Amino acid sequence: MTWRRALPAASVAVLVLLFGHAHATAQTALVAAYSFNEGIGTTVTDASGTGNAGSVANATWAAAGKYGGALSFNGSSTLVTIPDAPSLRLTTAMTLEAWVNPSTLASGWRDLVYKGNDNYYLEATSSTNLPAAGATIGSTAAETFGTAALGANTWTHVAETYDGATLRLFVNGTQVSSLARTGLIATSTNPLQIGGDSIWGQFFSGLIDEVRVFTFASGQFSTRDLLVNQFRAWVWTGPNYDVWSNTNNWTRAADGAHGRHRSAV
Repeated sequence: MTWRRALPAASVAVLVLLFGHAHATAQTALVAAYSFNEGIGTTVTDASGTGNAGSVANATWAAAGKYGGALSFNGSSTLVTIPDAPSLRLTTAMTLEAWVNPSTLASGWRDLVYKGNDNYYLEATSSTNLPAAGATIGSTAAETFGTAALGANTWTHVAETYDGATLRLFVNGTQVSSLARTGLIATSTNPLQIGGDSIWGQFFSGLIDEVRVFTFASGQFSTRDLLVNQFRAWVWTGPNYDVWSNTNNWTRAADGAHGRHRSAV
C-alpha cells in the first residue's frame, strides 16, 4: 500500500506589533485551520484565510473541546471532508497538528489528518496501536511511530513535520521519533479529511480540536498561544523563518523533520 475563517485583521496587527513582520509573514504558510467552534450545522470554517472549508458527516458537536468547542467522532462513519485545493498539495515541507481526546484506542490505523491516497497523514493509532506520522515521499511510503499509546479520555497534542530531510512525530511538544528521508511529498486531487478517510475507512473515536496544516516544517513546539481572538496554536521555531522565541529574542532554529510507512488494516 502506497499511500483555512480568515484571520481577523486585528489579530494580524497584533502579530506585527508584538512579534514583527517576519513572524506575521510566517502565518501565510498556514493553509488550513479548524477550531470546531461552530456548534451546529454540517460545515467547518477554515480560519487560515485560504478558503478550505469542510463538510461534516455523522459528527456530534461537543461544547467542551480543548479550546472552545470540538467535534466528536464515532469511530465508524464520522468524517470531515475538505475538497482538494492547490494550497493543500504540500510538496517540500509540512506541519500537521491537532489536539485529540480518544474515547477508545483500538489497534489499527485511525486518522486524525489524512490526505489521500497516503499523500500525508497523522494517526492516533497504527498497526502497533501507537501514534504515527507518515507521507509518501519520493514515491515511497515513509512512517515514524510513537513510543507509547495516547491516553484515553485525555487531551493530547500530536504533530507531524517534514522539512525535506526528516519526518518527525511530536507528542505534547516533545519529539518522540523521526525518520531520515529526502524527496517531495506526493500530491493528488483527493480531499483532505479529518477523523477518518473514504479510501481505507480508518475512523477515529473521540474528540478532535484545533487542527492546523502548514506548508513549512516546525522545528520545535511550545505551549505559547500564537494569536488572540479565537485562534490558538502551538508556537514553533524551525528552518527558513524567524519566530519569537521564549526568551523574547528573534531566533532561527536548526533544520529538522521525520516520516512513516503503513499497511491496510
